[in-house]
Amino acid sequence: MHHLCWSAKPPLNTSRRRRRRSSIATKTSTLLQNGIPIKSTLDNSSTVQYAGNVHQLLMKARGMVRDIDPQNDLTFLRVRSKKNEIMIAPDKDYFLIVIQNPTE
Repeated sequence: MHHLCWSAKPPLNTSRRRRRRSSIATKTSTLLQNGIPIKSTLDNSSTVQYAGNVHQLLMKARGMVRDIDPQNDLTFLRVRSKKNEIMIAPDKDYFLIVIQNPTE
């Protein structure tokens, strides 16, 4: 005779990961290739600031990738500081910026 024991609780590590993921504050901004914001969850001032700085960073990073290999292109860029983690996903016509606080 076999006894099976099923637990309704997920393992502790899984619960911690879910709580951590749900508590990370996330902001997004979508920009055209020329750096003009078209949609954002940031306030206007922050949107303009991030748009300008991220656009410059993206163009420099894209240029560096092409200098190394002209057949290649930048597909994703992630920058992390103590305060924020900024993820940039460029596309043909626009790019997406995701900003989150990794410490929460």
